[in-house]
Amino acid sequence: MAYQGIKTFTVNDNAAKIIIEGDITLLNGEDIKSQVVEVLDKYHEIEIVIKNVENIDMFGIQLVYSIRKFALETGKMIKFDIKLTDAQQTLVNSAGFGDLVNINEFTF
Repeated sequence: MAYQGIKTFTVNDNAAKIIIEGDITLLNGEDIKSQVVEVLDKYHEIEIVIKNVENIDMFGIQLVYSIRKFALETGKMIKFDIKLTDAQQTLVNSAGFGDLVNINEFTF
């Protein structure tokens, strides 16, 4: 499954859920970033689900980290539900972002 955009669901007037599947790489990173920032601008509480990831590279890992950082700097509540394969988890850990995958509660 190649990257096909993100899916956004409104939970209520103040909250949304974003689902990202497929590739999270340099090739589609700007598209992911712009769509997520648009949701962050509109909602205060955001849950981001990342699943069925086929490819993730360093850019993709840093993108997820920067989304979290931007959300926190702008006073948003953010939660990640990230499901990766063992090999992908090893890459994330090796890059020093292992804690990012374990954020399963809202942080602000």
